[in-house]
Amino acid sequence: MSLGSPAAALPAALSVFLLFAAAACPLASPQTATAVVADDSNAADVAPLLEGSAAWAAFDAARAQLALATRQQQDPSLWSDVRDNAQVGLEELAQVGESVGRAHVDALHATLRAVIARQDASESRWQARTDAGEDPSTIASVETRWTTTAGSLADGLIGHEGLLPETSVAISDLLFEAGRDGEAQQALRRALALWPSEVLVHEQLRSWTARLPQPAALIQVLHELARQHGRNNSTLSGHALESSSALSLELGRRAYERAQASGSFDDYTEAANLFEASAHDLSRSRSMPRQPGDSDVQSERATTLINAGWAQYAVAWGRWSEDRESEAAWEAAAASQQAFKAALAAEPGNPTALAALSRLGTLVGTKAQSDNPLTLPAEDKADIRDYFGELAAQYDIAEWWNNFGLFSRDTGESAAADGDTELARALFEQSYAAYLRAIELSPNDTRMVNDTGVMLYYYLQRELDLAEEYFLRAIELGNDSLDNPFADRAADLWQQELAAYLDAKLNLARLYADLDRLDEASAVIDDATRFDREIFEAGDQPAVRIDLLQTKARIDAAKDSGES
Repeated sequence: MSLGSPAAALPAALSVFLLFAAAACPLASPQTATAVVADDSNAADVAPLLEGSAAWAAFDAARAQLALATRQQQDPSLWSDVRDNAQVGLEELAQVGESVGRAHVDALHATLRAVIARQDASESRWQARTDAGEDPSTIASVETRWTTTAGSLADGLIGHEGLLPETSVAISDLLFEAGRDGEAQQALRRALALWPSEVLVHEQLRSWTARLPQPAALIQVLHELARQHGRNNSTLSGHALESSSALSLELGRRAYERAQASGSFDDYTEAANLFEASAHDLSRSRSMPRQPGDSDVQSERATTLINAGWAQYAVAWGRWSEDRESEAAWEAAAASQQAFKAALAAEPGNPTALAALSRLGTLVGTKAQSDNPLTLPAEDKADIRDYFGELAAQYDIAEWWNNFGLFSRDTGESAAADGDTELARALFEQSYAAYLRAIELSPNDTRMVNDTGVMLYYYLQRELDLAEEYFLRAIELGNDSLDNPFADRAADLWQQELAAYLDAKLNLARLYADLDRLDEASAVIDDATRFDREIFEAGDQPAVRIDLLQTKARIDAAKDSGES
């Protein structure tokens, strides 16, 4: 089969977008404050301060302090600097003369004052919450005072809206804090119209994506901005596309949460489509000038594509839960694989994408009907075999060569049981070749080295001296791990290493017995059982111990028979 865990176990945590540093932007005229989509021309024609003058320098310095204080308010560890920096801004602003236009100066003054007042209220809020402990009524009262204060500060600034991007950002921030999310979104939309390339506005938009009532409306605005300015203002287009990516990601989150609550295949599919749209906009933004490195963009894109893959995975799992023959499940599984592969293309070696592809392979075989792929019918094992064979050939990863080898071996056993010895032999050779590649890539993996010897000894029945070398190598690797005095013997990894080591011991003892090297076989068994019974039982490996003891008994019986 070639593709073009339970849904409850799907990852809930999704990606977070990076913020950028601020950039200077032109001032706006009050008359443009109600625009919906505009370019920079209607915002750049009003400059109340003469650029290059002392008044301009003082005004610009005050704006820089406001931008700094605004960012510091988002990080509690920087709160001690917020008030001081805003106060410096007020001092700078005091140097602006009376001969310049006052509307922008007044807006900046009011915004700096609002930042200081907000900081005072924030610190009082958190101190009151600390004093309240876990008393819900007191906490509710504190939060009510906070939202009232935030709303009052926002209302005090609204008369200055449309003059400075910092003022619009402050208004939207306070409106969100006041729980007036719809008004906050509209304030951001107006700010985008006036200052579409202003980084601070895009930062604010991305910071509050989870609270936007109608992100889709803003996505349309951002796409229109990118379309209009894609050729003549790539910086603007880059910011617009990254912001639209963040909004699509948020919509995808919401659809994903709905799907988890309802189990709706349509919601999962919608989530996948939104995540893919988010990744697409990120990909488009890569060609635009930007401050984060390209690797940051690709990492975010990979995470978003992984989200899309998990959403399609959930559809496949749900469809197969209802019908093992579902074609819709195959289509969703193919879409899931495509998304995970795209994530690897964006960020090669991404561990989450690699693990997701492995998990999808198990789903392809189990069809959501079993937890253990080793107990599946031969046709389902063949699906897993082909799936991992395709991945191994494409990505050349040891784990996937190992899986391809395992299921080639298992399907070979099924062919042998059906009397098709020619097919069985071909599958066993295929398995052996896969294991050889796996241990070439991962030469110190005890399990893989042991299984390579298993293919020669049990299945192909040739080169037994080489099989012996593989078993001895696996035992050596196991000894190195198991004898580590700092290892936790109750840990899963230690127990897995013990199981591989014991298998290698058992296989070597049987090989020696077949070669009539009974004393060596007996010594191998004795060494294998050096671990206390409690260690076997703690690792749920009593069957291995029984196999060892039974093999020991047969070897001893053979020795006694030979001596008599």
